[in-house]
Amino acid sequence: TISNQLQLLLNAPRGNIVPPNPPPPPPPPQLAPTAAIPTPRRRLDTSSLEKLHGDIPLVDFKTWRNRWDDFGRLNQLSTYPVEEQTAALRLSLDTTMQQTVEVALNFTPNNTTLPSEILDAIANHIRLKRNVALDRVAFEECHQSANETFDEFFIRLKRLAGTAELCIHCSDERLATRVMAGVRDGESRRKLLSLSPFPTLQQAVNLCRGEESARANERTLSGQSSVNALNARPRRQPLPPGTATCNTCGRSAHNKEEVCPAIGRKCHICNEADHFSPRCPKRPQSESTSREKSVRFKAKVPHIAVCNLQVTNGHRKTPIITLDLR
Repeated sequence: TISNQLQLLLNAPRGNIVPPNPPPPPPPPQLAPTAAIPTPRRRLDTSSLEKLHGDIPLVDFKTWRNRWDDFGRLNQLSTYPVEEQTAALRLSLDTTMQQTVEVALNFTPNNTTLPSEILDAIANHIRLKRNVALDRVAFEECHQSANETFDEFFIRLKRLAGTAELCIHCSDERLATRVMAGVRDGESRRKLLSLSPFPTLQQAVNLCRGEESARANERTLSGQSSVNALNARPRRQPLPPGTATCNTCGRSAHNKEEVCPAIGRKCHICNEADHFSPRCPKRPQSESTSREKSVRFKAKVPHIAVCNLQVTNGHRKTPIITLDLR
């Protein structure tokens, strides 16, 4: 009966009673899917890079490529598609170099070639146009000029060594030898020759730098002017009449192996590249004629040179000085 069943349930042990399961919670409301927001990419700006000219020497090309590599690291160029990387490189070339890349090297704008491969091909193209023997001769004949500091001489020597393709195992010894033979100061050369064993390249550089600094400090301590003590470069004198001049920089004509300093530079008058303001086609004629007249006028001014000073009657308070004018 019902009463007996209730009695059995009441007498049953409590541990065997299983409580009923609670009802499951209602599912959370589903949100509508949102579209992924694309991360904006920075536009590649190559205006900070100097244009790569078609007639650039190999030594200057290596310097330009180092700047390109720095540009790629700062702008994370490797994260961009290959097409955009190549387009950035093409914007850094001048018209002559673009034609060389497209025609001579067969890299059309539609090619998906990495910029590093294009630059390697340009380097090989420049190397083939100049025999490596010429660069090796220039390296062996490199000497410090009269108005050149040791650091300037050493930088020029290192740049020549980079294009001379020296042996990697003996390049430091050959550079140290060229420093000994090419340094202008005789005292530094004697000290380098007296070192035993043969000095390393860094030892030779440190000795020459120290000697140059010591001479400059000695002149300063002796009361000489710091400007005159550093052997300031003389002012450029006007060229004598009849001297052949360069059409881009206005200076004396260069040799075939020399690079005109106006290549790659901007004019201060028209803001265009590859010439200086004295050879600017847009320069006013009145300015150039007035400067030429002033130069001719200065050349005609007589100069008085005091060749001899002799003091007589030195016992007087105001001595008499005789001047011999020639």
